[in-house]
Amino acid sequence: MAAFTTNAHTHHTPRPSFFERFDAFFTDLGRARTCAQDYQRLSMLSDAQLAARGLQRSDLVRHVARAYL
Repeated sequence: MAAFTTNAHTHHTPRPSFFERFDAFFTDLGRARTCAQDYQRLSMLSDAQLAARGLQRSDLVRHVARAYL
């Protein structure tokens, strides 16, 4: 006969309050907006200007996302 064991140690974390979720939503929204603005600003630079910053056009999304998200 097979025996099963379970780990009864569960860590319950309290659910964030409505106001904490509300604050987190607008914090994330602000970060996403800043990320989009930085992407737009960098995408308007020439390839030579991007290279001077050590970037390639194909790396812009990754570069900006890493900074903010």
